[in-house]
Amino acid sequence: MAYGFLHIGKTAGTSIRQTIETVRENHGVAFAVFGHNTKLAQIIAEHPETRIAVVLRDPFERLASGFMSRLRAGRPAHPTPWTNAQATAFAHFPTFEDFARGMVSNADRDVSAIEFARRSIGHVSRDYVHHFGSPEMVTANADRFYWVNRLEHLAETLPDMFAPVVSGGGLSADLAAHAHAAPVSAGEIIGALPAGLADAARARMDEDYAVYGALEDLITGPR
Repeated sequence: MAYGFLHIGKTAGTSIRQTIETVRENHGVAFAVFGHNTKLAQIIAEHPETRIAVVLRDPFERLASGFMSRLRAGRPAHPTPWTNAQATAFAHFPTFEDFARGMVSNADRDVSAIEFARRSIGHVSRDYVHHFGSPEMVTANADRFYWVNRLEHLAETLPDMFAPVVSGGGLSADLAAHAHAAPVSAGEIIGALPAGLADAARARMDEDYAVYGALEDLITGPR
């Protein structure tokens, strides 16, 4: 049996990947890392013996974090200039509030601009549907997930992610430093939105929340 981590964007993946490198070096174990573009179907087809670990974060909060990360062009941890398409998207949606308003708008111009922005902004386009397809796909392959936990419980649960490959429980609870913290948290960004806008935007993410809900059913740690 092999084990690996599926890196969903904006779920502390930078810190976890650093921890995986430390575990590999200190314990001499193999532990796969599947990057942002990897899909569950691909892992099943190409790595049939591998069971995976996943960190969950509320879809709208993850969306806000991803939008803001690219709005900052990845600064401070991963500075990467905007693509031409991202520059166009941010010209139309210069703030996350503008993006959230676009999500709930039915105007043709906004609908088209949102779709363009979703395709252009990596962390926005790679949502739970991107990685897992559908709730049914998650449920049908529940045995492929050996460790599923929430981002807010990561500090206390991360050692359990390596329990199958590191014997003796020799990992501390402070394994992962918060290496890629944003200057302003997604919670603060969402909290500053006008009343009702966050709930209205979440309602437009029903497919993503459905997949997220199926993953929640597989949580192996605190809820």
